[in-house]
Amino acid sequence: MCASPRPSVAGVARTVHLPAVGTREVVSTVGAGDALFAAFLDGWTRGLEPRAALRRAAYLASWKVGAAGGAAGFLDRAGLDALAAARS
Repeated sequence: MCASPRPSVAGVARTVHLPAVGTREVVSTVGAGDALFAAFLDGWTRGLEPRAALRRAAYLASWKVGAAGGAAGFLDRAGLDALAAARS
């Protein structure tokens, strides 16, 4: 069990809807969920509010589906931050 001073995302008592984003043509959806989850956790643990972390994660998942294969199409943190900033 991890004791954290931050409230859990599950403790948020509302549903959040964000519009879909498209960064490039869809080639394969393999790894999109993993990309979304990893990017969300990265943003949230760096102090972003859950909604902002999810919006940023959606950009990575959208970018990821533009590449074939599970290991292709990922961005590093700087690349994701640049993509999100350019699209926001």
